[in-house]
Formats: sequence, C-alpha cells, structure tokens
Amino acid sequence: MMNIRQMEVFWAIMRTGSVTGAAKLLGISQPAVSKLLKHTEDTIGMELFTRRSGKLYPSPEAIQLFDFADAIFDNVEKMRQATFDFRDSLSGRIQVASVPTLAETMLAAPVARFLRSRPRVSLSVKLLTTEQIVNRVALRQADLGLVYGPIDDTAINAVNLRPAKVTCFVNRRHRLSGNSTIRAADLKGERIISFHRYTPWGLTIWSALESGGCAVGTIIECNHAVAAIAMASAGSGVAIVAGSEGLDRIFPDVVVRPFLPEVVIQPQVIYRRTSPPTRLSAALLEEIRAYAGSPQETMPA
Repeated sequence: MMNIRQMEVFWAIMRTGSVTGAAKLLGISQPAVSKLLKHTEDTIGMELFTRRSGKLYPSPEAIQLFDFADAIFDNVEKMRQATFDFRDSLSGRIQVASVPTLAETMLAAPVARFLRSRPRVSLSVKLLTTEQIVNRVALRQADLGLVYGPIDDTAINAVNLRPAKVTCFVNRRHRLSGNSTIRAADLKGERIISFHRYTPWGLTIWSALESGGCAVGTIIECNHAVAAIAMASAGSGVAIVAGSEGLDRIFPDVVVRPFLPEVVIQPQVIYRRTSPPTRLSAALLEEIRAYAGSPQETMPA
C-alpha cells in the first residue's frame, strides 16, 4: 500500500518521464527519488518501471495507476491554488442579501469594482425584506446583508454606511414640482406613497409627517423605492422614500425635492457576530464602505 509520499514520487516520475525530472519537480535529490521508488516497489510487491539503457518504462499497471495518481495530485494543485486565491481574495462564493433600494444605490457599483479583479468569484444577491435578511445572516445563509438600521439583534454586527436622507418625488406637472423643498404641511390632502408605517423607517417617515402638520389623505404603502417613484411618475401621488439617490434619472417625468422636517435613515452592512466575514466577504465589505461608508466608521471587533 503506497503512502502519500510514495504516490507523489510515482506521480512525478510518470509526469516527467525520469528520476532526474521527478527530483527537479519535487525539489529533492535524485538518489532520494531512486530510493523512494525502490521502497515503493518493494512495498507493493511489483515493479512499476522497467529499466532499459538508463531509461524508465512504465508497466501497464503503472499506466493505469497513474490515472488515479494524476487525479489526486491535480486536486492537490487545485487546492493549493485555491488556498492562494482565498488568501488573496481572488476566488470563492459570496452570498449577499439586500433590501431592494440599497442593492440599487449602494451595492451595484462596489460589486462591479470588486469583481473587476476577481473573475473567478461567484456572487449571489437576494432582494429580501429586512426581517428575512437578518434571519439569513444569523443562520449563516448569507455572508453579508444590506439593510436600513438600527438592527436590534444580539447575533448581528453592523457597519454604518452613509446616512440616507428622505426625499420627495413628484410628477413634473404636480402642483409641488416648483417647490425648492417640500414640507410636511405642503402635503395636506395629498396621496402619500411610502414605506409601510410599521417598518422602522416607515414609522420615522410617518411620524415626521404627522408632527409636521400633514393631514394625510389617502396612502399607498410600498416597500420598494423604485416602485414608489414609478407610481409618483405616473401621477398616483407623492413618493416619500429614502436612499434613492440617482433613481430620478430612471423616470424623466419626476422631480426630486428635499423633505422637511429632515429625516435621516441609517443604511448598514450586517454580518454574523460569532462568524467574522471571510477574507473574500471582508474585501467586498471594504469596497462597499469605500463607496458608501461613513468616513469615521470602523468595523466592530
């Protein structure tokens, strides 16, 4: 029965065709290879090579054994390369879960930059609710999550990104489109399109509306900023959403205006507290922070 070292010597001789070549490939002396080969043949009880005119010729059995040995050491080489790739964050798989708005505004550009130098990396992005994202991260079903915080879960660590201001989107023909800002009181009687009031950020928005003196007419609850803006573009009402920088470019019939009183919502990247990000996930997290992070924010220990 061959041990791993004997298999390696046999494989190297078969690969290079000589003891000299095997010694160079393995970085050991030629006598050491010859000694190991003889010991291998003694151990298994048969010759693997015949020697003629100073050359080695593999036996039919050796040729068949080489197929197995080559598969083994091919995988060893793949493992060695994968180890270097993991060390340098060049290959692997990352699973990211995100709320839709953050995937569009704070994830797309960093991912493109991250993958540019990592063509062998596979990425999975799932668009989910905040509750689903927190659960996936806590259960190790996602490496990173992008959510609006704060997240009150002891299993989760969070890194703050650039705060997102709540803004208003209205159709260009709407009576408020000429305003430089839109105050809560300006929305009296308007149909409001915004997040469900019982989500953390929805509650913040609806509280600001009520405290600002807005007597809300009818409402459309929508958990996706793009959908809310699309409805505002079509004239269904005034969309009040957060984290929607640049999304007005998708809809030429809308204008975006600051909302007063100012409401700020905190985007975060989350990961499992007891399982620090892999080197690859940490590299993506750093790309996200470089693109959308708060300068003073550091990763929790």
